Amino acid sequence: MRTAIAFVAVLCGAAGTAMPHGRTGQPFSASWQRCETYRDASVCAWIAMAQKGLRACAVRQDFATNAYYTHRLTGTATGNRVHFDRICGDPGPETDSFCAGQAPEGVKNVGWTSYDRTLHVCKGHLVDDPAGCNGPNGSGMERVSASRLPLSDADRGWLASCATSVPRDR
Repeated sequence: MRTAIAFVAVLCGAAGTAMPHGRTGQPFSASWQRCETYRDASVCAWIAMAQKGLRACAVRQDFATNAYYTHRLTGTATGNRVHFDRICGDPGPETDSFCAGQAPEGVKNVGWTSYDRTLHVCKGHLVDDPAGCNGPNGSGMERVSASRLPLSDADRGWLASCATSVPRDR
């Protein structure tokens, strides 16, 4: 069970703020972060994404069960929403499969697993549920510069190449 902060941000979203159909751009080529206080320390969840056309890739870190978990995600972006359908990373509440090249020696559970999460851009924030987008500003994850995030060199390289690669392991 997630404690204090979860990758899924506070509810904010709305049909009224969706990007117009057919609008061009790459709204998911950006980074978002949300920090909270947990046991007198600041803990932050974040996600960095790259988008090319409909393909979206992400590296994210969240805090659950007193630990940080880092994951890679791939999915499809349309309008102001992105649906992630594959995940790998630190085994925990979201997946039990390490990403290729990141598993400890001898671990056999490596590669992509199925996933089902949709996120939305709403008033410059990244949110889980678009139903409350007409509510107060400040809900969800705030857009930040990727330089503020503790992305590893390996994750930066993967993110840079992922959006332009052909999806595999479906």
